[in-house]
Amino acid sequence: MTLIKFSAIVSEISGKLNGSIFSRNRSGAIIKNRMIPINRQSSTQQPNRINWSFLIRTWNSLSVEQINTWNVAALTITWQNKLGDSYHPSGQQLFLYCNQNLYTIGFDTILSYVAPRAVELITSASVYQNRSNPSEFLLSFSPSPTPTTVIYKLYATPALSYGINYAKKYLREICLINGYTPSPYLISPQYEARFGSFVYGKQIFFKLVAVEKSSGFHSPPFYFNYIVTNYRQPHPFQLFGFSF
Repeated sequence: MTLIKFSAIVSEISGKLNGSIFSRNRSGAIIKNRMIPINRQSSTQQPNRINWSFLIRTWNSLSVEQINTWNVAALTITWQNKLGDSYHPSGQQLFLYCNQNLYTIGFDTILSYVAPRAVELITSASVYQNRSNPSEFLLSFSPSPTPTTVIYKLYATPALSYGINYAKKYLREICLINGYTPSPYLISPQYEARFGSFVYGKQIFFKLVAVEKSSGFHSPPFYFNYIVTNYRQPHPFQLFGFSF
């Protein structure tokens, strides 16, 4: 969908229009040719498409009372579009948002709206290497342990250049962290299963999100990054003050 904000001339435009894509980055407004992606039917795309179709069918099968409940609840929710303008979602949009989030953490579809609770937000998150075993990468987060009412979703990017400072499009989910999990949490096996081994000198971006198990609402995402270092293990003689 293309969003256009009019003034004396067009002051903002975002989305796809004919053969062009309008967007904005840190340098300002940009226009690029619209490319038709190849339908790869990947192992990650297919389950999401199937679930999306299932949710659409489920919405169409809801009773009038259930649909009205979602429509009324949507009027209490405020989102922002790509241009920064506030709006209320439709009942269907809210239904799809909540249930798609529940699907990603392995929970069943909810047919009736559930108001979100006051969940403690993620206040800090970072990744570091275990000095005694540099191949182990640990996620530190707060609050710790994680609240029992949520499940954390951790996203990461493959190894990227040190000069990159904006990498949202590369983020992919690598693991779920259950409620009441203490910090730190070992993430090396999950990362390597998705992207391969960590690369020394490369930069990795992360995103941590908490999804509420009862309602499907998620917290504001917490973004952070890490540059992979190569800890050199001390020679045994160096432990006693000798050097070489």
